Formats: sequence, C-alpha cells, structure tokens
Amino acid sequence: MNAPIRPAFDKAQPLDSKASAKTTEPAAPRRRRRWPWVVLLLLAGAAAGAYGYRDRLMPAPTPAPEAAAPVEVVMRLSGLEVAKVEPARLRETVRVSGSLSPSRQAALTAQVGGRVESISVRPGETVSEGQVIAELDTASTRTQIAQQEAAIAATQAQLDLALRQLESTKALAEKGLASPSALESAQSNVTALQANLAAQQAQLAGIRLSLEYATIRAPISGIVSARNVDPGQTVGAGTTVATIVDLSEMDARVLAPLSAAAALAVGQTAELSVEGIAGRTFEAEISRINPVAVEGTRSIPIYLSLDNADSALRGGMFVSGSVILTQKEGAIAVPAGALRKDGDGDYVLAVRDNRLARLPVTPGKTWNNGRLIEVTGLAGGETIVAAPLPELAAGMAVAVEG
Repeated sequence: MNAPIRPAFDKAQPLDSKASAKTTEPAAPRRRRRWPWVVLLLLAGAAAGAYGYRDRLMPAPTPAPEAAAPVEVVMRLSGLEVAKVEPARLRETVRVSGSLSPSRQAALTAQVGGRVESISVRPGETVSEGQVIAELDTASTRTQIAQQEAAIAATQAQLDLALRQLESTKALAEKGLASPSALESAQSNVTALQANLAAQQAQLAGIRLSLEYATIRAPISGIVSARNVDPGQTVGAGTTVATIVDLSEMDARVLAPLSAAAALAVGQTAELSVEGIAGRTFEAEISRINPVAVEGTRSIPIYLSLDNADSALRGGMFVSGSVILTQKEGAIAVPAGALRKDGDGDYVLAVRDNRLARLPVTPGKTWNNGRLIEVTGLAGGETIVAAPLPELAAGMAVAVEG
C-alpha cells in the first residue's frame, strides 16, 4: 500500500531545518532573503554610536601653539661693578709708615758734680723755660769762691806796690840814678803780678759759673718726660737729671720705598693717620730726606714735620699715610678696568636708560699707582661699567642692583 504524500508546508508542525534536511524528497527552491531596511538602520546607528564612544575616549587634539616673541636678556650688574664719574682731585702718592717723636726735647745734665739738694718736677708735669728743675749743694763752691777772692785781693795789693816801685825806678832812671837793669826788673815784676791777677780772676769766674751750674733750669718750655735723680743723691758732671719734651711740634721718621726716592722732595705734603686716633687725618710736610737707604732694606728714611697745637700726639705713636707727589684738581678719571678698546679706539660703557652705550674717550695720565686713568671726552655724572666684564657690549639691556 502506498504511503500518503506529505504536503511541502504543513501548518501543524514547525518548520525544522534539520528535519527538512533529512527529508529525502526534493525541496522546493527557496527565495533569497534580503536584509530588511530596518536592520540596516540599526546597524548604521550602532556604528555611529561606537564611533562617538571612541571619540569620547580619545583626547581632543591640542592646537599647535603660536610662535612666541623672543625674550630680551637683561644683564644684572651689582653696585660694585659700576661707578659714577665726577670731576675730582687726582693724586699720585707714595705710602709711608713710621713713628713720632717731639721736634724739640732737652736732656738736662749736671754741669758740675755734687749732692742733689732738691728736684722740683715729676714726669708728666709742665714746665716753663727758665724754671728751676734741680739744685745741687753749693757749700764747697762758695768756699772756693771765698778763697779765690782772697787770693785775688792779695795779688792786687802786690801789684799795686809793684806799680809804685816801677814809677819810682823810672824817675830815678831818668835822672841817671837807677840802672837800666833795675828798671827792667821792676817792669817784669809788674807784668808777672798782672798775669797772676788775671789768672786768679779767671779762676774765680769759673768757680762762680760752677755755682750757677749748681742750679739746673729748664732750657725750653714743655713736659717732663723723665726724672733720673732724687734728692740726696750725689751726681757727677754729665749726669742726666731730667728730660723735657716740647709737644707743640712733632717729627715723624717714616720709611718710603727706595724706588720713589727720586720723586720725593723737601716741602711735599703728606697725610697721616695715627694709631689710636680714629677718624682724624694729620697733615705733615717733608722737612728732611736721608741720603742713605736703610741697610738691608729697600727703604729710605724721610722726616716729616707736623703741628701738634692741641697736644693730641705723643712721642712713639705709630703713623702711616701717603706723601703726595703730584695732584690735579677737577679732573675726570675712570678705573683702569673700565677702559675698553676696539677697532674704533678707546671707549667706556655707560648705563643710560637701562642700556649700555658706547662712549669714546681719550686716555691720559695714570694716577693712584695705575688704578685710575685720566680721560677726556667724558662728562661728569655718567654711570659707567667699572669692572672688566668682556661679555658686555653696547646696546645690551642692564639692571643695576644695589
């Protein structure tokens, strides 16, 4: 019995691709399926969403920066690297140093020997010229004076008798009653007594002078710097009793370099500072120059005189300073490090409106041992670069600090 034929599409059973594949009967040809337009729209939306999500994850591109304007470099200068130029007094000097001593001082010595009866001064006391400083015992001197005066009186009496005898002998000789030899004898006796009297008088004058020397007086006005004897002490002739110094004028014995000896001259001015007297400068003048250098050194002694009316200076103080060899008023000078040179000549760099300007100058004489150079062509009031800074050039922007 033949089996029943199944329809190609049975509504009672779902379509099963596997079952249909197992069917031995040939299937009807199927129509090619096309994507519905809705599906296409969905796919396009998904793709757009994915692209937007990717854009949110990736950083936004940075715009290329615009080219910045070049920044000008400003050179900074310290206050020690610049200097203000003003007309000034220029000097050429030589350094000196030494010590002070009073210009006038006197050592009082005993002219005769004897015992010191009194001495009326002490170190540091002021004395006047002619004031009695010490007195020696004069008893023996006065005795010698008395003895000498008596001897002179006796000789004078003998001389008076001899003179009368001479006159009598002359009268007799004129009458022929006295021989020539008697006249010569009388004349010789008178001459001898006159010589003896003169010698005795000279001795008396010496003894009286010794009496004056027994009183020791100050030869100058000043201050007692030393007292060497005491009352009751016996001294001999030549013994120093005291020393007096006059501080109204002082001498400074200083040493100068031998290389400057040719430039030194009497009358040149010096400015000295004194150890222990701060903030004060003393003016001195060369009074003498030693012709011979100190042995073993390259220094020559010179002697300066300086006024000390207020007695501020004392002997032995140390002084240092400079002797002014030459000077010039109202000159323009720049530090040696400020002078520059290029193909156009010598110049300096001036600070004008915070920029460097090239100012040509003409150099002249050097001063202050080569540290300053006198120039022309530069006006007072300019602020210039004083330090030798090779990296600076005209036109640069600068800022001065301090």
